[in-house]
Amino acid sequence: MHLPNYKDGSIVNLMQSIIQARGGKASTIYRPLKVLPPKQLRDSNNIVLLVIDGLGYEWLNKHGKNTFLYKNLTAKITSVCPTTTTSCVTTFFTGVAPKQHAMTGFIMHSKELGSLYYPLFHRPRYKGEEIKHISSEHFFDQKPASKQIRAESYFVGPAPIVKSVYSVGVDRYSIRAPASSLAEIFRIIPKICKSSNKHKYIYAYLPEFDLYCHHNKTTGKKPREFVNKIDRKIEALSKQLKDTTLIVTADHGLLDTPRNKYIFLEDHPKLKETLTLPICSEWRMPYFYVRPSRAKQFEQYIKTKLKSQCTYITVDEMIKRNYFGLGKPNPKLFDRVGDYILLMKENWAFKDTVLGGKDKQARANHAGLSKEEMFVPLVVIKT
Repeated sequence: MHLPNYKDGSIVNLMQSIIQARGGKASTIYRPLKVLPPKQLRDSNNIVLLVIDGLGYEWLNKHGKNTFLYKNLTAKITSVCPTTTTSCVTTFFTGVAPKQHAMTGFIMHSKELGSLYYPLFHRPRYKGEEIKHISSEHFFDQKPASKQIRAESYFVGPAPIVKSVYSVGVDRYSIRAPASSLAEIFRIIPKICKSSNKHKYIYAYLPEFDLYCHHNKTTGKKPREFVNKIDRKIEALSKQLKDTTLIVTADHGLLDTPRNKYIFLEDHPKLKETLTLPICSEWRMPYFYVRPSRAKQFEQYIKTKLKSQCTYITVDEMIKRNYFGLGKPNPKLFDRVGDYILLMKENWAFKDTVLGGKDKQARANHAGLSKEEMFVPLVVIKT
């Protein structure tokens, strides 16, 4: 099990380095990244942060040693807990950990809606349409990094993501630069950098690698082909940029999940009867809302029936041990992480279904605390 290094070695700390390098105030909770302090970034006119969803350090170290990215690898740093896009990307947008921003997983219990909710898609968990007339700002109360810095801030990425209700809600101050293709993303970035001599911060996001791994496993052909493709594009981009620090990292990594490593709640009726809600978060770190009168039954079931596949920890203990971050927790956090959390062993996953939902089994997953999920690469290129 590997925990985030919130002290000075996580994506939270990376964002603190960027925020402070662009004139933002120092956090009272989180230090800058030890291997990339703000002073190393201040002299660059442009800071470009390119996030490749799912490209973990362990994957790059195993499969990408001949890449331009690996040759320019500066360090490996940690993600946050849970190692899932909702929590990680919100950290990139805010510079704080899930303990403060309280965006706790792909599936989240929303007390505001009285429903289980997909934050990234802004829709309920059952098969429903996007929630209309309610901004994602209602679920989010942190100041975006784009508001903290004293520089022009840009968000570059696929149009549906850049324009999404979630993205606008958590980062409403950036200048949005939606792209219709991967090639266009790599055309937009140098164009913004050359647009003026003002200090700029550009956040660019590439979702494809994560999707390919979910569908094909981390060792599949498509993930490898995609990395080779963007590796060439990143090398070409670095040659186009001047007076720029280009930072390439990821939100999390992934771990392959064979079909026989899935546990289904429906196969465990005695466990299911202890719950008040369906499972939240993700299958590698599921959150359980348990009836107080059935807490002992829940604990005993995990200890005896599922001891080889997982272990449980109470939410209060996770918060106390700083799994979610340092400092004081956001009051909303307690509503969104349940009563117990399962820490899955090896590459096991635990899932359930709801009416109207689809019973999908991803070939690779994340959200857990394995080294494959937790560690991400830090590539820094000065031009």
